[in-house]
Amino acid sequence: MMTTITQQELREAVQDLHAQAEQTQLAKDLISGNLDPFIYKNYCYQLFLIADAIESKLRLPENLRRKYTLVSDIAESPSGPVSACPSTIEYTNYLYSQYKPELHGQFKGHVYTHYLGWLYGGQLIAKTLNLPKNHLKFDNVKECVSYIRNTVLVYLSQYDVTEARKAFDYTIKIYQELYELH
Repeated sequence: MMTTITQQELREAVQDLHAQAEQTQLAKDLISGNLDPFIYKNYCYQLFLIADAIESKLRLPENLRRKYTLVSDIAESPSGPVSACPSTIEYTNYLYSQYKPELHGQFKGHVYTHYLGWLYGGQLIAKTLNLPKNHLKFDNVKECVSYIRNTVLVYLSQYDVTEARKAFDYTIKIYQELYELH
């Protein structure tokens, strides 16, 4: 029988990687609002690819979906090319290959990492960022958080911890690559 864990236990299980992600140069620049517009555009493109992979397999309410708001952010950013980071390609390939229609809730750890990240930390970033930030605008943050907590993040298991840790690992790699490749 699979042991269930609480959302607090999930949070504690990824706390080390969450702190590590916050210490990357990209995260620091996002929080300070002092970010190169071309790196930001590429960052939004990475997020678009991730959101597309998740949202193509998981039905989220319209007000939670970020794919099209990320397209708006990319379109409103300064002109210039975008390209997928190697870790983004690896991560999205993982998401697509991992998905099995017969398994319910297999993206919980990824929704936890990305969507709650946009709903919480993203709201802090939105206050200082002077670049397009449509993907950080939600009609009702409280309602979106409630949906994720009460609908998506129910019946958590060690599998979800493993997946959330993978999501953070990939995110950290992507953050680092955005600076290395620019």
